[in-house]
Amino acid sequence: MKERGLAQATLGNYIREARRFLSDRFGGGAIKPDELRQEDINRHILRRARAVSPGRAKITVTVLRSFLSFLHQRGETEIN
Repeated sequence: MKERGLAQATLGNYIREARRFLSDRFGGGAIKPDELRQEDINRHILRRARAVSPGRAKITVTVLRSFLSFLHQRGETEIN
């Protein structure tokens, strides 16, 4: 299965990274994209960069860029 040219393994990585970000920001509470702030994104990226390899940190940034763009296109957040 491919979505926008991404292999299934890549999609799995994207989903895990997006979930990690949402869990980091909202914990077990309700996910409210309109409450996301630039500080949340920066904090998450810096935390991940300290804990993982440079390659994995780069993937985190790519995933967040794609995910936040998706949310913005759907009108769920002003962060793009």
